[in-house]
Amino acid sequence: MNKYIAYLKDWKTSLNLVFWLGEYTKPYALHMVILLIVNSLSALVSVAVSLLIKRIIDDATSNENITQSVSLYLAVAVASLLFNALTNVLSTMINENFSYSIRRQIYGSVMRTRIPALSALHSGDMLTRMTSDVNTVAGGITEIIPSVLSLTVSFLAAFITMAYFNWRLALFPLILGPIAGLISIITGRRVRKYQVKVQESESAYRSIMQETLENLVVIKSFDEEEHAELHLDELQSNRIFWIKKRLTVGTISRAALSGIFQLSFVAVFAYSAMQLSAGIITVGMMMMFTSLVGQIQAPISDLALKIPKIISVLASATRIREMERLPKEEKTTLGLPNQDMGIALHHLSFSYGNEYILKNANLQIDSGKFVALMGR
Repeated sequence: MNKYIAYLKDWKTSLNLVFWLGEYTKPYALHMVILLIVNSLSALVSVAVSLLIKRIIDDATSNENITQSVSLYLAVAVASLLFNALTNVLSTMINENFSYSIRRQIYGSVMRTRIPALSALHSGDMLTRMTSDVNTVAGGITEIIPSVLSLTVSFLAAFITMAYFNWRLALFPLILGPIAGLISIITGRRVRKYQVKVQESESAYRSIMQETLENLVVIKSFDEEEHAELHLDELQSNRIFWIKKRLTVGTISRAALSGIFQLSFVAVFAYSAMQLSAGIITVGMMMMFTSLVGQIQAPISDLALKIPKIISVLASATRIREMERLPKEEKTTLGLPNQDMGIALHHLSFSYGNEYILKNANLQIDSGKFVALMGR
């Protein structure tokens, strides 16, 4: 029972993170819409290519003129290249601006965070959150949102086209879709756990490197170079351990999905071959079917594989949001005069336990003066 309660809490937390990410995405809504349109057109072009392949093969086997069909095919191929190029440009620009927007927001948040709250996080860990985690989130958002829509459009276009010619064949890859989704959901929680561990191990790895470089003189003075190297090796081994865990789960998930869709492809191919042997369909139609089944399977497979990536994005977003939620300093207005100022201390006392270092001290330092405080 506790397992199911934890599962529901995870979904609630994930939903809150989605809304939080949505606030960061709003300024780039127009660019995202353009990217969605271009990706959707590119998905439709793939279906058009399958139809043109059927037409070219059927015309060729019937000894008809294929000039017009080939010309259309070339035009569609050029359009596909242009769409892909435009998609890459838009994705890169949105990703850069989006990642900087999150990084800038978190940077400003850290600047206003109370010092005691910041002391709980190592600077290396904060740097990892503001670089690796931000890149994971920005890259995921700019890739996942457009690709999910384009994959949906590609799936619907290919499924409707195949169903128009033969609805039975269209059902073969469709039936296996829920199985693929179930596999991704089952492996998703483990991927999220391992993603957090990988990022934490990277934070520790960066932190020790930063501390080593900052205190290199001290390390060399005490002849501790070898100890520092061994410690770095231990941290790297821990990082590799969690990367292997994440990679293993991802590989098993992809292998299972690939096997399922290979089975579907073989079934469609065998059925089409029997239809061709019986003279029910043409060679061109068989080629179209084998092409369309891949276009039906690919979106389902890609969408299923996107689930672990979505979970990685949410895991990184959780780490970023933790920094944003650190308690902030209260802004106060001191009303300082607009003039040169010095330092004045009156009746200042300071002690380590019962031992006073300063007792009832008074000091006046005027602006522009250099003063040395010396003790014994």
